[in-house]
Amino acid sequence: MEPTVRLTLDQIERMPPEALALELLQRLPERQAVRRDRFLFEVLNESRPRQPAGSMTVTHSDDLMQEHQAAVMSLVEGWQRLVLDGLLVDWPPKDRRYTTEGHGEMYQLTRWGRQVRGRGGDGSALIAARRRLGVELHPHLAGRLRDAVSVGAFEQAALLALRAIEARIRDLTGDPRGKRGERLTGTGLMQHAFASESGPLADPDAEPGERVGTMNLFAGAFGAVRNGLVHTEVEWSDPIEAAEYVLLADLLMRQLDRAERRVVRGAGK
Repeated sequence: MEPTVRLTLDQIERMPPEALALELLQRLPERQAVRRDRFLFEVLNESRPRQPAGSMTVTHSDDLMQEHQAAVMSLVEGWQRLVLDGLLVDWPPKDRRYTTEGHGEMYQLTRWGRQVRGRGGDGSALIAARRRLGVELHPHLAGRLRDAVSVGAFEQAALLALRAIEARIRDLTGDPRGKRGERLTGTGLMQHAFASESGPLADPDAEPGERVGTMNLFAGAFGAVRNGLVHTEVEWSDPIEAAEYVLLADLLMRQLDRAERRVVRGAGK
């Protein structure tokens, strides 16, 4: 295992599975498969108080794990958290060398696991962001964002999502132009599409304040969020915030479902 801060038995027993999982993650080799039972034994053995020279020590894994059952349970819970979060995978699949009873299963870090491991103590933010996006995204977004979300590229996913919103609005409004014939984009397109009195996507049955609010919701998303993603360098500083932008785009896309139904009904009159 790579050198890292030594855990004590008391720390192992008291740490929640999520925090212990990140500690285990830093001890796992980046591209080498490990046997689960041996790995956990090494962590457990490392955590015991240092024994005086010449004293009797427990060296068999079964005896050690029997002696410290509470710590073993905590370690297993932390390991399982790594598996559930997609950071570890059985590897290699169905390896015949390790099917004999008594041999532990082999695991290796996934690509996602290596990315989270590389963030060190900040890896929890990446995990939290991905959990936020565990919901079923709108069909117009799910396919576009699958690859970006799977590797934790949440800022890229947010930008792709808002671009999809813009493209759909342009399609629903007939690719509108400005006074000089320029193509409307971003905030200008949103203000045109949802203008309270004349916007082609505005809801004529809604109260005036609601129509203005809807226009501001779409325009604000592009003015405050999309423009920031486009015009500033992405530094992956807050993946949770970026994940929330994706969920905002999901909400806007569902608002467009209603707008599209109004457009279709209007065209059928």
